Amino acid sequence: PELMGERLLEKLDFIKLSPHTILDLGTGTGSLIKPLQKRFSKAKIIGMDLSHAMLKQAQKKQGWFNKQPLVTGDMLSLPLQNQSINLIVMNCVLPWCDDLPATFKEIARVLKPEGLLLFSTCGPDTLKELKLAWSQVDTLEHINRYTDMHDIGDMLLSTGFSDPVMDMEQVTIYFSSLKQMLTELQHLGSINFNENKSRGLQSKNLLNQLSQHYLKQDDKYPATVEIVYGHAWGKVLSKTAPLQNGEVSISLDKMFKK
Repeated sequence: PELMGERLLEKLDFIKLSPHTILDLGTGTGSLIKPLQKRFSKAKIIGMDLSHAMLKQAQKKQGWFNKQPLVTGDMLSLPLQNQSINLIVMNCVLPWCDDLPATFKEIARVLKPEGLLLFSTCGPDTLKELKLAWSQVDTLEHINRYTDMHDIGDMLLSTGFSDPVMDMEQVTIYFSSLKQMLTELQHLGSINFNENKSRGLQSKNLLNQLSQHYLKQDDKYPATVEIVYGHAWGKVLSKTAPLQNGEVSISLDKMFKK
């Protein structure tokens, strides 16, 4: 996720944007807050996550004299006013969304007209080597389902966003042991996530079967990650939401729902 976050923010090099208020949605431990501060020094950055434990870790990372607000919030019901955010960043958060269209609709609500949504996620080819090996062992689903980027683009359009742009790259990580790979993937939430998940994932017998069918390279276990990067613009200006000079001034205190 940290590598994905770094590459995600690099996409901003090609986008003309001077946001006043940024939402790091699904901030986790807050790894993107400092890079966003460095890039947009005058912006107010809000880190939001559903996990209190994650926000505590993010709080520890903040400097003593330059603390950005950290808020507990659900993506399906953001505790923010309509049209209050210029830029929303979501790094590897979409796989955790149970209802993507509803999530995008809620994001569109809080995004200012002509504001930007920037995100990264994983594509369907993620962990294709592991999927192939599992298919030789049983018929259960062991790996998280990832939405195709074309379907994501359609969802963005249907929920009011404009000009969605997406690109993809594949990164292969090599592990020295199958158990090491499975342990790390479990920690990231990439496997054993679906409803039809199996139990006893790392039993010795199951690991041996999986290893026999895994296509190794130089005695290492490759794991491909299909990384999808995307951005889309908020709703165009309407007569019901007039702006002056292209901006709406909302104080930070008034930004959050009561």
